[in-house]
Amino acid sequence: MISGSIFGDFPAGSQLAEKAIRMQELLHSKGVEAITTCRAHILVFHHTSPLHESIAPLRASYKNAMRVGDTETASLSLCSETSFPFMLGKNLERLEESCHLTLKQVSQMRTTASVTYLRMMLQAIHNWTGQSENTVVLKGDIVDEDDLLLPSPIDVALFHYIKSYLFAVFGSFERGAELAIQKTDEFAKASPGNAAAVHDTFLRGIPLFAMARRTKQAKYKNHAKKILKTVKGWISKGNPNVKHYVSLFQAEQSALDKKYDAAENLFREAIRVAGRGGYVQDAAIANERYADFLQSISDEIAARERIEQAIRFYKSWGAHRKVAMLQQCYDIEPSVPLEIGLGSSIDFRS
Repeated sequence: MISGSIFGDFPAGSQLAEKAIRMQELLHSKGVEAITTCRAHILVFHHTSPLHESIAPLRASYKNAMRVGDTETASLSLCSETSFPFMLGKNLERLEESCHLTLKQVSQMRTTASVTYLRMMLQAIHNWTGQSENTVVLKGDIVDEDDLLLPSPIDVALFHYIKSYLFAVFGSFERGAELAIQKTDEFAKASPGNAAAVHDTFLRGIPLFAMARRTKQAKYKNHAKKILKTVKGWISKGNPNVKHYVSLFQAEQSALDKKYDAAENLFREAIRVAGRGGYVQDAAIANERYADFLQSISDEIAARERIEQAIRFYKSWGAHRKVAMLQQCYDIEPSVPLEIGLGSSIDFRS
């Protein structure tokens, strides 16, 4: 089942994974069932099913693994149950609480890799929420990136993934693009099929396209086009989690090609799809990128409206530091935080 996903046959991989889980349930082997469920949801199902559908099975995998004393699978399941909402754009305050609880539980299992990843996630949350004085540097009360021990390729890949996330949100596009070029697909090589590797690809594409449009340099354009080709391939194979990735990158490519009407429609589509899917952080980033495009064609009024829209999404996510930065940069008065949902001022049709 895992081989199917690694080699790109995602539907076949998912079908085999479903059969494997059903077989383990019939055998009443909680230990093997936990391992199968854990691997299937981390490496396989996210290619063909909504990512949030894997959270409950990962919790079940954790419980089954603990019953049989398999702390490695328990730790991996619990860590993934926490990291999936990290990708999905769940509220940072609630996510911080979850991370602290998971970190306490995983620390008792003495699994170093998961502990390091959780600490990096927590520090990133502190950066976004303003609990740290830093933005793109992982240095604060939780972790100091200069002191991190990263003994394996997956540890390095996870560190770079968190850094890419910070670069994308805080708009440090030159550093993000250079890191994207440096690491290329290291995450996919370190952990083929991993859900975080898919999200990492998106986070690498954001600064690459931003720098391609800003500088027109071939090195950024070429790497950005490769990422667009990759995510379009995932869409063609039925991945429901990357639709807004494709729309955003196609918008950026259309802007590069001076197809301005197409770019506007695609930016709006990216925002609409991300918002409706609950990816509030991605909707915020897409609004910022749309605003950048509008500024490039001298539509300052519409650009400001998009920045205000981005601020609303970032507020809903809980990224108070980012909100303050945008308000200061665009001279926007702070207002009461707006939740995104029924009755909010955010119109996903626009």
